Amino acid sequence: GAGEVAAQGTRDYDRDGDRLIEVRNLAELDVIRYDLDGDGLRETDPDERGYATEEDWAKYQGAFRNAMPGMGCDSDCLGYELMNDLDFDENRDGAMGPRGDPTYWNDGKGWLPIGQDPDYRANTSYYTTTFEGNGNTISNLYINRHIDNNVTSTYIGLFGRATRQIRNVGLVNPYISITRSGTAGSSSSDTSYTYVGALLGGTFGRWHSITGNWISGGGITFVQGEGTFSNVSVGCLVGYAAVGNPIRANDATCAVHVTSPLNHDYTQSDPTANRDSNVLYAGGLVGSVANNDIIASYARGNVTCRGLGQKSCGGLVGRSSRIHSSYATGDVVNEAYFKPYLRGTTCELVYTENYTGGLTGQHWISADYLIRDSYATGRVTSPLEDTTCTGQGPVDNAARQVVGGLIGYITNDGYAAASYWDTESSGFTRREECTPRSCGIAKTTAELQTPTDYTGIYADWDRDPPNRDENARDNGDPWDFGTARQYPILKYQRDKRSIARQRARQPRITQYRPKPEPVPYVAPPIVYNLNIRFSVKGLTLDEGESATYRVRMSRPPVGHPARVAITSNNPDVVVAPNEVTFSSADYNQWQTVKVTTLRDANDTDENATLAHRGPSLSYGSILVSVNDTWPGAAVETVNGHTVTVRHTLDAPYGVRVTAPDTLDADTDITIAGAPAGTTEGAPGYGLVESDTARMLADIRVQGTPADGLDICLPAPEALVVESGERPLTLLRYAGGVWSPVAGAERRDGDNDAVMLCAAGVTEYGVFAAAYILPALGMVSDLVAAAGDTPGTITLTWTPGANAAMHWVAGVKQSDLSDFAVWAAADDMGSHTVSGLEAGATYIFTVTAGRGEGDGREWSARAAWVTATAPASAADPAPAANATPSPLPQ
Repeated sequence: GAGEVAAQGTRDYDRDGDRLIEVRNLAELDVIRYDLDGDGLRETDPDERGYATEEDWAKYQGAFRNAMPGMGCDSDCLGYELMNDLDFDENRDGAMGPRGDPTYWNDGKGWLPIGQDPDYRANTSYYTTTFEGNGNTISNLYINRHIDNNVTSTYIGLFGRATRQIRNVGLVNPYISITRSGTAGSSSSDTSYTYVGALLGGTFGRWHSITGNWISGGGITFVQGEGTFSNVSVGCLVGYAAVGNPIRANDATCAVHVTSPLNHDYTQSDPTANRDSNVLYAGGLVGSVANNDIIASYARGNVTCRGLGQKSCGGLVGRSSRIHSSYATGDVVNEAYFKPYLRGTTCELVYTENYTGGLTGQHWISADYLIRDSYATGRVTSPLEDTTCTGQGPVDNAARQVVGGLIGYITNDGYAAASYWDTESSGFTRREECTPRSCGIAKTTAELQTPTDYTGIYADWDRDPPNRDENARDNGDPWDFGTARQYPILKYQRDKRSIARQRARQPRITQYRPKPEPVPYVAPPIVYNLNIRFSVKGLTLDEGESATYRVRMSRPPVGHPARVAITSNNPDVVVAPNEVTFSSADYNQWQTVKVTTLRDANDTDENATLAHRGPSLSYGSILVSVNDTWPGAAVETVNGHTVTVRHTLDAPYGVRVTAPDTLDADTDITIAGAPAGTTEGAPGYGLVESDTARMLADIRVQGTPADGLDICLPAPEALVVESGERPLTLLRYAGGVWSPVAGAERRDGDNDAVMLCAAGVTEYGVFAAAYILPALGMVSDLVAAAGDTPGTITLTWTPGANAAMHWVAGVKQSDLSDFAVWAAADDMGSHTVSGLEAGATYIFTVTAGRGEGDGREWSARAAWVTATAPASAADPAPAANATPSPLPQ
């Protein structure tokens, strides 16, 4: 015990006498894996998975200096406790990597979960004792692992698998990326299981307790490769929670993204055979729950699911059994990929199970399993493009996937009570077969926010949630209803870090020495969060000027390239580009963003906030201050009202705007060039051919005249010449398309300029002078045949009308997920594809096109055809019939 430790000159590992070994640094956290039962004893029985080897004991001693039996506890130690904040970003530069963070980088694989075998084989280890976080945080947990599908079960997180308590610890910006691939067997008995959560992969046994923990920021990405019979659960906090004590008073704000294979191998005789039987559960807090409760918890991160197989995705949990006094606010996207199958004359889908809900994707098990006193506000979508079989109509997709604002699918007579979803923020109003018991109750935003106490729709909410725990954060009356413009939140959410520290503890022993305060984290200059960096703190510009700043990421994106959207809250301050993309190879390279301030119709200095947001990324912003220095504008009086025109385009190519004599309001008109980032669609070839071949102007009007304005836009000489016999017209850009302005006519302007004019225009925006090209036709009569030499196939077709080029796309029939051919055609009506696998069958289509760059226009694809590349010149393979399976989008 303590006396023996003290006699050896070893420090007291339990200074406060609560029988918990104190963890003060990453090294001590790391060696918990060598004493998973937390008793501080060197185990000699290999079955206890303790200090089974001298090497393990040496590692433990290296972290806990002169470690001895008892570890300083007055009596048997009961586990571990975290005594201060920890950070895997060892040099505090805001980026994980081998140079600054070498200790747990592990050649890019990152942290090995506590309770997970090092080689990720079938898991035999698990954490079997208490871990008390004391309200402290662990920042920048990094895990980037590949798992072989032959491994039966894998648990991934800070802890892999646990059977006891993990409580009151926060993870800040965890970064977890997992891929799994390989062959898993041929029957459901060979199912491979993967459980991923930032805090804990999964629970084991009846006595676990996950209480008072939280995740802030970061993201988890899981990609399932080729394989069969895979079962995956991914949650921001916990992957899988089996029967046991509730998941209580936890919360998470991180992004979850899971992807399964997009191919699907099935036989023509039996479309259900040999299918890729992936089962995916994903949730903003927990991936899936079996016979367990989630109580007084919430999630605010977005959840994205993509691929084939059964997928249950929810804002709080993918698959649930009981939920009480909880909510979710993140968006849920469950993107479905189904393959069509022609059974006789009926076009059917092979795979049908796809469940999506704002709170839970699938509520599962028995009739007494309910959802109570809970709500969801996130947008819920499950996109699925129309799918067709060759020669048949589209599949009826409505019955093939289940989407709900609160619950996607409820099984075995489970039900919801006093639980709601927001019809406005979710974008989901109702499902015809739904009842309040089976789907929850639809409410508007105002209806959810108006009650400020246990009244109205919240009158039946429980003030005393079940399974109370004196160490939990939900001890009675859990809700704070806020004002009449706020949703209810859980009270501990107001100050979860402070309340998490208020736990019951045993009396401290007399020789207790206060722990030192942790060294505060000091962010490097110009770093505003752990994910996005800026080259400047802000910009100051005069109206009508431009400037640039640079942006980059401080860590590589998880799984896939990350898109960072840039938006301005002021329409007079625009950015270009409005989105930047970073990959794992270039995430730390600066990208330049241009900021332009437009001249507006007022004389007021303004500000704008440029927000940066992306999946798995924190927020960051740049403040732009705008000095209004525009010297003035032309002012005239019409019918007793003042008309102010601000104009920046020079003659003879300037826009003309004339107010009618019946002007019935003071009017301000601002004319400028096209807004930065304006999408330039392609109604006519000349519109985007060059800067001289089109004229765009942004016209803004305040105080609209009842009779509208007369607008004239010049047509540059290059456009007039290029149009030839095609008539010129005035176009307006709105709703993502260019449309002719009614009543437009051609007039002569100054210096022989050609003007396109329209009278009585009442809808203003971006205008262009252009001509309209004739319709682009699609390719017809496409035929594929074996070539004259091994590994070649020849395609012939009738060209698309008004086309300038053709493009060939093809895939190998045995692998429909990747393009094998993507090339410009040899000529307008034929193309020979070479370099193919001899004897393999390929599927092809051809698209007609015209134009250049971003303005290029494409026709619809021709019907898919197949052919087999000959294995030898003497024995060419015959041409094949059209395939019923289109290439997946």
